[in-house]
Amino acid sequence: MADESPIYEWLHICCEKGWEKLNKYYQLADESPVYYTAMVMDASLKYEWFEQKWNKPLKCNWIPGVKSMVSNYWKQVQKVSVKLPTP
Repeated sequence: MADESPIYEWLHICCEKGWEKLNKYYQLADESPVYYTAMVMDASLKYEWFEQKWNKPLKCNWIPGVKSMVSNYWKQVQKVSVKLPTP
């Protein structure tokens, strides 16, 4: 059995640690809309990247949140831009 071998136990631990690290960075990306906004503003990516890469059932549910996050961020940027004085 896989769980009887020390090699598989070591591999399992490494996978768990790797998953923890990835999860940390996914959470950081969710805290800042800048990453998602940059991807959407890239003419070669837009929202199509999310729709192509996140086409699995769990990830499909993330797309509306990203769209909302980008939209809200863009509205905030526009408000700040409107308030800036013109030279």
